[in-house]
Amino acid sequence: MNEETQPEELSEEEQINEEVELQQAHDETFPSTFPADAVEEIVSKEIAPETKRSIKETKEVFAVLEVLTNFTEKVFADGQVNGSDFVHILSLLKDVKVFSDAFGNISDVDDELKDLDEAELIELGLLAYSLVKKVVKAVHKK
Repeated sequence: MNEETQPEELSEEEQINEEVELQQAHDETFPSTFPADAVEEIVSKEIAPETKRSIKETKEVFAVLEVLTNFTEKVFADGQVNGSDFVHILSLLKDVKVFSDAFGNISDVDDELKDLDEAELIELGLLAYSLVKKVVKAVHKK
């Protein structure tokens, strides 16, 4: 091999910087979670025609699941479930409105799910993925 065809060797610092830049580019391109509003805006512009029903009530159920996910994270933060986790149960009381909003119109969720379009399905799938990812991370903390 001559000098022109040999790849340039990078120093360790340059390799690390390159890896960091690649990871940042990846994270910007493929964020791990999308804010619900951003997802709704993107899919409504690119995919969704107007639908007959919104998914407001279904998203309220996801808000309850988010509260329960945060509760799960707190309970498993120390790697075990014990009596000291009782305080986390009490903290659920501050989220009573989230629960009442979701369960006040729970019967509408069935109709909303029957009327899903592609964009709404993607939005709910991303919300579900985000929640599952948080729960798995919380349970597997060491």
